[in-house]
Order: sequence, then structure tokens, then C-alpha cells
Amino acid sequence: MSANILEVRIYTDNDTIQTGSHYIVMKDKNVLPGLKQLKSTSGGILVVDYIEPSGFNAGRRISVIGKMDTYTSYANYNKYSKIDLELSRVYSILNRESDSLQLRLVDSNNRTVVSSGEFSETDLSP
Repeated sequence: MSANILEVRIYTDNDTIQTGSHYIVMKDKNVLPGLKQLKSTSGGILVVDYIEPSGFNAGRRISVIGKMDTYTSYANYNKYSKIDLELSRVYSILNRESDSLQLRLVDSNNRTVVSSGEFSETDLSP
């Protein structure tokens, strides 16, 4: 996996599979952050920032979530992917060019999620 990616998970409402480390059965619709906003987007991809309260890598997250609806023959169940970005790498990329330009990562509501110069790697403690 790329050094820029912390974790990849697949979420589904297919209750015939078992929840594991990378596959999550969504019995509770709130288990996937940003699901409500994702359903209202036309593009099917959303960037969300949130605090992960528990788990192996608890703390602040920036995630890209997307609908997995490309193949209609497999559309019996809703499926979503969630890719958690490695925050220290995101900050490093944004701050690399901070002398010459200001970079911002924005969400679907045009709110700044993170911008260059905003954080350093020492600010990443949960």
C-alpha cells in the first residue's frame, strides 16, 4: 500500500458476510462518516474530516469515501470504500511548497479541511 494511505476499508449492507479488519457490515448507518452527505452528491466521491474515537488508529482522519456502484450486476447491496489518508504525509505535501503558494484541501461544502502552514507533524497527537 502507498505510504500516503493509512487504511482502506469496504463498507456494505450485505449481512451475509462477516465484519473483519477491512470489510465492515453496516448494521448501523452511522458507522461510515459522511454517508449522508455522500448519498446527496452527484459524483459519488466525498472528502471528509472527522475524529475516529476508537480502533487501532484512533484520532483525526481525512478520508476519501466513494460509492462502489460501477457494476450494476453486483448492485444487490450498497457498497462504499473509505480510504484514510496518512495525515503526516498530507501535511508534508501541503507544506512542501508553502514558500511559494498556499494550498488547501476542501470538502464538498467548500470548507477548508486542511491548508498548508496550518499544522506541523508535531501537531498530530490525538
